[in-house]
Amino acid sequence: MTQILKTTQKLLMLPIAIIVATPVVLFLLCAIVVTFPRSLWSDYCWRTQLRRKGRYENPAIQNDRLNSGTVIVDSPMVGWAITQCWWTPDDVGAISPEPIPTDEDRKSHIAEKPGRLELPFDRWVSTRYLDANAGTAILLALRRGEKTAATIAQRTNIPIVRSWSGPIAFASTSGKTSG
Repeated sequence: MTQILKTTQKLLMLPIAIIVATPVVLFLLCAIVVTFPRSLWSDYCWRTQLRRKGRYENPAIQNDRLNSGTVIVDSPMVGWAITQCWWTPDDVGAISPEPIPTDEDRKSHIAEKPGRLELPFDRWVSTRYLDANAGTAILLALRRGEKTAATIAQRTNIPIVRSWSGPIAFASTSGKTSG
């Protein structure tokens, strides 16, 4: 008898679940349909802007240029494991007004200031090298920056620095300031 009651209960709940789930699924599909093409278009425009300024290259093209300077591996998105690889002819370690943070520095900063992921070095790198309008670094890899940097490191002795521009972009779009 209890099996019949459980089956009846499930059959009665099915229409309610469908009624509740349908608008949620439709909303999510609409959100994807609206945001995904916009995201692709924004990314395309950004890359085109970098190309026009001569700041978007494949690292295999310019092997002779990649024997000095600095490779920057950047995390451009908060919470995602996406990294980009940039190159600059500058010796970032020598000219940086801020100390280059280690992984331990980042962990202690996050522990001390939760909600404030950006570090002064990251802000400096983002402004001077990565900014689409004012930056000077050349984008070598849009995705898998760590892998590209490792490949370059096998061929050369170029120093590699890591930055997090994602928190800076997030703070600027949400109206927060660093501190």
